[in-house]
Amino acid sequence: MGSHDKRNRGFNYFIASLYIVSFLAISFVVYNSDDYYIADHTKRIRMDAHQLYKPSGLIGHGLGIVGSTMMLLLLLYSVRKRVKVFRKAGKLANWLNVHIFFGIIGPILVTLHTTFKFNGIVAVSFWSMAAVALSGFIGRYIYVQIPRNLAGHELSMQEMKNLNREFNEELKRDYGFTDEMIAKIDKISHIPQRKVNRELTALITTVETDITSAFKLRDLKREYTRQYQIPAGKMRAIMKITKQKTKLERRMRAWESLHNLFHYWHIAHKPFAIVMLIIMVVHVTVAVLFGYTWIF
Repeated sequence: MGSHDKRNRGFNYFIASLYIVSFLAISFVVYNSDDYYIADHTKRIRMDAHQLYKPSGLIGHGLGIVGSTMMLLLLLYSVRKRVKVFRKAGKLANWLNVHIFFGIIGPILVTLHTTFKFNGIVAVSFWSMAAVALSGFIGRYIYVQIPRNLAGHELSMQEMKNLNREFNEELKRDYGFTDEMIAKIDKISHIPQRKVNRELTALITTVETDITSAFKLRDLKREYTRQYQIPAGKMRAIMKITKQKTKLERRMRAWESLHNLFHYWHIAHKPFAIVMLIIMVVHVTVAVLFGYTWIF
């Protein structure tokens, strides 16, 4: 395994650890709240947990500060992507994973801070935040459907075709594959043209193909083993190339439509984020002016 793969795997473990620690901490807070979050709003004021978990309480306020900070840290991804001086500061894909982490954990903490009470202008910020988080999941899926190089830059159609040709040549040269065997792989990734000429249809079809291709690859592996009696060690290498090839071909077929959809997603995603951040800054400013400064 190369040093690049080791760094990638190490970073993935780091992100996974952050998720585990964060969800354990959130679970601990909720578990120790004595059902505060699910109690009727009119009864909470009489609960022992109220002083700690209310929005201005020690825990509730702290959750809001940490969650809001995470929402602001989301902007670092845009800075890394657009400011020239930061373009060599780590892989863009790693920055995106951190961006997604903040975009998942931050809204959860902010929601706990609100104790599920959404009133006035803060409600606009909250639902904007919810829209940002939800659209972020969709955007992430569309993003990974657009093939990129190791630096995170988008591949051109010609570069994708060249890469696909390299997969074919590797299967023929190193593993003795015939044109017929490669055609079976190509069939797994086949998407009718009529299903990729509209953006939403292309997205739905890509999701469907992503799911069904896993089962088709399993069947193809069984066929390799049964018909060609390929050893297990060699099979792992073959299946790795096969999976990469089928994934690339699926993305090539729907590339134009998904590329357009990603552009439309950007247009819809940004206004929600801007509204959320503006109202959040106003909310924090007003809270500080009224003396809600937590432990500071």
